[in-house]
Amino acid sequence: MKKILLALLLTCTLSAGAQIKKFDMLTVFEQRFDLKATKINIDGQFCHIVINPSTDGHSILVGKLEAMEKSDDYKVIVDEANGVANISVSVSTAAKSSFAGELTLAVSPNVAVEVKTESGYVDIVDVKVADISVKSNSGKIRTSGVDGKLNLATRSGEVTLKNLKGDTSVETASGTITANNIEGSLSCETISGLITTTNVNGSLKSKSTSGNQDINIVRGDLNLDVSSGSAKITDVEGVIKAKTYSGALSFFKVKCEMHIESFKGQISGGKDITLTASSDFVSDQGKINMRLTNDKKELTFKLACTENKKANLMAKGTTKQKKLNEGDGPIVITATTRSASIVFQ
Repeated sequence: MKKILLALLLTCTLSAGAQIKKFDMLTVFEQRFDLKATKINIDGQFCHIVINPSTDGHSILVGKLEAMEKSDDYKVIVDEANGVANISVSVSTAAKSSFAGELTLAVSPNVAVEVKTESGYVDIVDVKVADISVKSNSGKIRTSGVDGKLNLATRSGEVTLKNLKGDTSVETASGTITANNIEGSLSCETISGLITTTNVNGSLKSKSTSGNQDINIVRGDLNLDVSSGSAKITDVEGVIKAKTYSGALSFFKVKCEMHIESFKGQISGGKDITLTASSDFVSDQGKINMRLTNDKKELTFKLACTENKKANLMAKGTTKQKKLNEGDGPIVITATTRSASIVFQ
């Protein structure tokens, strides 16, 4: 029968010795550590890592290993000195293919935690006054009910954020990012992963290369950066700064000051677009078509084609070539294109 290893749990300063119990062929190996450190570093390798709030006023690490037999190949190591606790898992090269473990850290407030893992999941739940950083290769990162600072990075793992307060930063290569009910500042960046955010009360910075973005309900400033992926932006109140190279940007139910820049990506806005302050739109080749709810008396248009005389410039039903300047409203719409059409309806 193939060797099977499941689960490994941890916490910080050794307080109870290892316990070995035999249940038929299964050996359970468990350790508990009380930690006094204000900085905790965890190198979890392939372990599932769980971070919860401490109820004892100090941090506790519990390590648990289940295996067919006890082996010196698997070791949880805690090295604590000068206010820093370094936690690691030692696994032989031969054992890595079948190794799995779980480390559980109950962390006290104002303790900084840094986690590194290969493929293990990382769960961070209900931690207050948090200062937590995670770097993962392919493991999922899941957070819920956290209040404080989070810096999360993974290559291909999924990242899920839910009911967070504070400052959160997320980076992935191909992993998807899903965020719901965020209060504070949120920064999301991916190369090819999908970014989906819903109900952000604060500032949102969202950047992708080829990955698509779906932004919903933002009450605050939105800074959007798209290369070749597309982005759908719905229900935003604040200031929007967005730029794209070739990806399409679509806006719906927006009440904002807008600053939009495109090389050849298409910019479109549904009929629920209301400008609250002077805005500008710059495009080289990408079409711009915005349907505004503003009264014409609120607006002044300054539209200019910098090169191609065939570019179509239109505002509130008036079509001209090269330049269009009209209106005397306090909200000034400035738009420039080299060869694309610009239409404000």
